[in-house]
Parts: sequence; C-alpha cells; structure tokens
Amino acid sequence: MAAELVAAVVIGLLAVGYLLAPLIWPPAAPARAPMGYAEFEETPRGQALLAIKEIEFDRATGKLSQHDYEELKLRYTARAVALLEAETAAAPTPGAAAVPASRVPTCPTCGPRPEPDALICSSCGRDLPAVVACASCGNRLPAGARFCDTCGSGVA
Repeated sequence: MAAELVAAVVIGLLAVGYLLAPLIWPPAAPARAPMGYAEFEETPRGQALLAIKEIEFDRATGKLSQHDYEELKLRYTARAVALLEAETAAAPTPGAAAVPASRVPTCPTCGPRPEPDALICSSCGRDLPAVVACASCGNRLPAGARFCDTCGSGVA
C-alpha cells in the first residue's frame, strides 16, 4: 500500500512538472526566415494580392454579388499592377550590373551569351569554354596563362 502511494505521488509530481515546464522554461524563439508569408502580408504588394484572393473567395462562397465582385476585382487588380510596376521600376533587373567583357562567356558558334555565369550555350547546347579572368584587373586570360598580360599579377 505504501509503495502504491509513493508511485502515485511520483507520477502526480511528474505530471504537474510536465504541465508547468513551458511556464517555467519558455521555448526558444524560432529563427526568422528571410521573407516568410507573414512578412509578405505586411507589404503593400502583399496586401493587394491578398485582397484579390479574398474577394475571389468571397465570390466563390456567395458573399459577393457579381456586380460587387467585378468592381472590387477591377479596383484591387489595378492597385496590385501599379505596385508591381513600381517595384519592378525601382528594383534593378538581374544581370543589369555591368559584366566586364572579359568575363562574358562566348560560344564558338553563337557568340557572346547573355548569361554571365553560363556553362552551356542556351541556343545550341554546346559546352562553353571556361572564361579565366585576372583577379586583379578582370581582363581575360589566355588558356594556360601564368601571369596577366595587362597588370602582370600571378594567376592562382
């Protein structure tokens, strides 16, 4: 009988400890992702796109009439397009940074490629020759060069 009482007290204390553990030792905050869904909702673009999604849902569930749906859809679509165009105009286009001509991959049959980091020609599918450039001045180095012809620095 005493053993059963001791076992019941131990199990009870363990259960109470298990229930109170989150209050005593709160869990660590999770690491933040670079741009998650919650942050996207806070941007004006995200709010416009979510508003469009919401009115689509309201129409599908019968909460909006066809006239109201068309009016709201037109308004929020125009706002989302304006925000996307403003964002596109403000953000630099990928690859817009000037890539030195010495680092532009060139296909033997198609010529220079628009992709600065291309390994295969996007037109004909041939392997592109490796572009070796000087780390100091950025000039193109001939295959097998040990020193840069322009600045004289050694090639790694």
